[in-house]
Formats: sequence, structure tokens, C-alpha cells
Amino acid sequence: MKKSWEFLKNPQIVGSILEKAFKIERAKVCSFSRLFQHLNNKEVEMMEKFLLLDPEEFGVKMELFDISKGTPKRLLDINQRRNGKFLAVQYLPKPVYLAFKIMNKVLEAETGKKLLILSGYRSPAYQAIVFLHNLKKYDFDFLKVVKLVAFPGYSEHHGWPAGKQAIDFVASSNEDLKVFEKTEEFKWLSENAHNFNFYLSYSRNNGSGIRYEPWHWCWRGIAARK
Repeated sequence: MKKSWEFLKNPQIVGSILEKAFKIERAKVCSFSRLFQHLNNKEVEMMEKFLLLDPEEFGVKMELFDISKGTPKRLLDINQRRNGKFLAVQYLPKPVYLAFKIMNKVLEAETGKKLLILSGYRSPAYQAIVFLHNLKKYDFDFLKVVKLVAFPGYSEHHGWPAGKQAIDFVASSNEDLKVFEKTEEFKWLSENAHNFNFYLSYSRNNGSGIRYEPWHWCWRGIAARK
């Protein structure tokens, strides 16, 4: 019996989508309509079928956000440097970035450590690209990837403007995500982040079906205006 996701198990089409998507300017905030302009009919068809999949069918229970409103217009470009070199530009709604800046300043004052933003706002279209990238990375093991990467529409990385916005952090003291939970930055976040409206979304045994992600923190505040 053919499984509902097997249409994604096509290295040629997935590879072509990824190659085209990563060439799009400001790809992290692109819309589906803009993405589809760069794809051929078979690639668009695959993406549209992907959007019809329900993560609960695969044991993942997450909040569905309204993605019909498109990408928020008021996103800040976040430029960061590590060891004197600029990192890839990230994007955040202004209230979320201001909350992060205040929290990071207090963290530095109390510990001498800082956080960097590994991933901020990601549009639903870019979330689909992230999913396909990981699908290819893990040799099209779909049932593994659904535990690692949220479906487009279900990611807190585009929970704005519903008043939620995820940030994946990386510690200035150690850039390896595998040891993030052992860093002083994580310990401080665990004790203090709630004071700045940041909460750990995917704790151990979180019940969503998504793996434990100590670097993934979600800001919950006032719903945004576009």
C-alpha cells in the first residue's frame, strides 16, 4: 500500500526545489507565491500536496497557525557577528527582537555570556524548504524528519502575528547545539527566560511528538499588527 508521503521521496524533484529556493533573495521570508514563481509545474504540485498532509497522521500534535495572512510586513533584519565575521541575516518582529535584546543584556550582565540567534522568523514557504532540506539530509526518512522539523503552518517560527515567535538560540560560549543544554546560557534561560516572556517549547517528554530542543524558545506576547 502506498504511503501518503511517498510522493516526497523523489531526490530529483526535491533537489531541484532546494537548489532554486536557496537562490531566492531573502528566502527565509518568501511567500509561497514568490517561491512558486521559481518552480516548474511538477515542483509546485509536490509542494501543494505536501501542504495537504496532516502531522497528526504521523504522531505529531502541534498548533496550526493561520498562514493565509502571509509574511508580516514589519520584520527587522538582524545582523550578527561571531569572531568578527557576519553571520547569515535573521529576521524577527520588532517586539520579539526588543524582548530578546533586553534579555540578552541581562544575561550578559549576570554571566558574561551572550546568546546569538541561529534562526528567527521563517515563513511557511521557507519552513517547507527546511523540511525538504532535512528530508534529503536524512536520506528521505520521512518518519524521522517529522520528529525533527515542523510542517509549514505548524512551526512557531511563523507563529507571528498570532503572538508567538520562536527563536533558536546558540550560545556564544559554545556553538555546538548538541551541548547547548550544558552551557551556562541554557542554565540561565531555564531560570530566567520566563521573566522576559520566553518559554522552552519542546522540553523532554513534551507530548507534541517533536524531539527535545533545548535551543528552541518561544516568545509569547501581544498579537502583532501587520
